[in-house]
Amino acid sequence: MFVELFRSAGEAVFIAAILGVTVDTYIKRHTYREISLDVFKFLIGYALPDEFKHRIRDMVTYSDLLRRDCSISWELHPVDGQQDSFKLDCKIIYKLQNISPRRVPYQFRTRRSAAEHQETRLTRLWGTFPDFGYEYPEERLAEAAVETDVAGGSWILGKKVLVDGENVRHGLEFEVGADYESTLRRQFDYHVFVKPTLGATVVVEHPKNFSLSLSPRTEGPAKVAPAGPGRETSTWKYSRLFFSDDAIFVEWTPKDDAPSAGGDASKLLKDKGQTAEEKD
Repeated sequence: MFVELFRSAGEAVFIAAILGVTVDTYIKRHTYREISLDVFKFLIGYALPDEFKHRIRDMVTYSDLLRRDCSISWELHPVDGQQDSFKLDCKIIYKLQNISPRRVPYQFRTRRSAAEHQETRLTRLWGTFPDFGYEYPEERLAEAAVETDVAGGSWILGKKVLVDGENVRHGLEFEVGADYESTLRRQFDYHVFVKPTLGATVVVEHPKNFSLSLSPRTEGPAKVAPAGPGRETSTWKYSRLFFSDDAIFVEWTPKDDAPSAGGDASKLLKDKGQTAEEKD
């Protein structure tokens, strides 16, 4: 009798362990997701349109990997002998933050889309991680992997990396970046955020006789500092969160010219020219 009792107790413990690993885990995950779907209602209320709620819901429940401390540096030079033409060097840097407890795969990628209003080329692609790093300078970009999407677009890929869970809390830094050169026949440029990004710094080196404006507006005015003969740098800082497909626009106008037609900038947002774009 005691043998049967111990055998039944053992079977019960074994079944309970299986249920604890499978069903209990499923219930916890399901409950967490249900809470995540509804908690934002209490934070922001019910008055927002459904499109706003869906966007926030997607970010809360599906964004394990965030970008933070984005740095966008533009160096602006008028092209000699070519009116309304400008040479622009752009450097973009992101830090990655995995907010989940598990490792998340990541691969930086960037594409080039030719457009009538600009000529752009990638000059450097790089990544620095705790265990390794990579760099493709201009003369070695042909060594980088290339991917073609269903629409025929060509993407240059960085190397794959697994971002450790809660890496920021553990002091593990994952940083990626890309450099570009452009010749623009317009008086503005922009950067599109393809994934949620927390915080950004924009630095523009430009001629002193240029007037610059940035959109969206920052909390305070630009900090201006000298940058050599006839040149200066203007720096803006954002502490806000940028959602996917948000953008930062910079416009410039020689002070002795009439203001540029800023309204044309938004029309070109769909054609992102060459900008850093990512896909997990």
